Amino acid sequence: MEYRILGPVEVRTGAGRIRLAGVKQRTMLTALLLATGKFLSERELNRLLWGSRPPATCDAQIYNHISRLRKALGAGVITARRGPAYQLSTDGASFDLAEFEALAARGQVALRAGRWEDASGLLRAGLARWRGPALADVSEHLATPRAPSPGRRSASTRGRA
Repeated sequence: MEYRILGPVEVRTGAGRIRLAGVKQRTMLTALLLATGKFLSERELNRLLWGSRPPATCDAQIYNHISRLRKALGAGVITARRGPAYQLSTDGASFDLAEFEALAARGQVALRAGRWEDASGLLRAGLARWRGPALADVSEHLATPRAPSPGRRSASTRGRA
């Protein structure tokens, strides 16, 4: 399985692209991916899907979106639930943001060591993961404050050297 958020949100398998039904489903998947294995509460999902004005049926809608996401992704992907929170398992999957961050970090190490060719190749490979603006087709409540950019490290890598 391959998850892509550095451009329009996509999920790919060896059989091709998995169709994700609509902005809410793409937002839900992306929020769970950005949580990097942590549980994401229904309250946070509500905020990311609807902002400060979630509908009265928001919890039921989240349950339905999770159910559809499980069906779309297949049995190999586990979306765990603990109380009013969800977690996506990405074991064995590739994730373009994580790949970009790893390549960028290795490129920075090569730069500091004066290995210019290595740095150039690593940084170019990292930038090649980008297919357009990150989170291009998710809700504005998720895209605006959390969108990664080539010059900004995500919360998952901030503080690491």
